[in-house]
Amino acid sequence: MAGGAADGYDSALARWRFAFEHGDNGAGYLLVAHHARLASHQLHDVLVELYKRVPTDDSLGIELARSYRRQKDFKRARQQLEAIAKRSPAREKEIGELIAQLDDEKARAEQEARWEEEGVATHRRRGSPDIVGAKR
Repeated sequence: MAGGAADGYDSALARWRFAFEHGDNGAGYLLVAHHARLASHQLHDVLVELYKRVPTDDSLGIELARSYRRQKDFKRARQQLEAIAKRSPAREKEIGELIAQLDDEKARAEQEARWEEEGVATHRRRGSPDIVGAKR
């Protein structure tokens, strides 16, 4: 980016942050979109704060659950999804599918952690560890 464009970009981002910090939820949605596009580490904190302010936005709640999942905080992700399912029965099937995916990912993460604790070398996602190879 050229200097002028970068300055304009930084200026817009600063305005959004300032507005969000001073109660503008619309600016919070802009920050969420920005940080999601960049896969920024700041996304989670903005999601948490915005969802506190707009707790009935199910799409935002689902995105927050995904953020917890990316952080491997499966318990909070599940709690978030269950709260949405309880509040919005029409989304129960969708939320049930997300919870099933979450449970699968949690099981995989726990298995990988067990393999790492057991000292099993490189884990391949499509199968069990190469125990024979690990002992060679």
